[in-house]
Amino acid sequence: MTNEQSVAKAEAKIAKLKEDYVSCLTKIILRHADDNSSPTLEELLKCQRLSLIYFNYVEGFVGQSGL
Repeated sequence: MTNEQSVAKAEAKIAKLKEDYVSCLTKIILRHADDNSSPTLEELLKCQRLSLIYFNYVEGFVGQSGL
């Protein structure tokens, strides 16, 4: 696999991970805006887990690429 292919593959994965994280967070925010409800512990932990997966992947990619 060429460097360009590796970067394209990583960019696609980063976009997917970000989409998953933002989607989770958006659901919580929109529900709170609608009915002023607080997120459950499960929802908060899911968002935290998704954010860690996303940010850790990006950090690892940057570290491995030497950027």
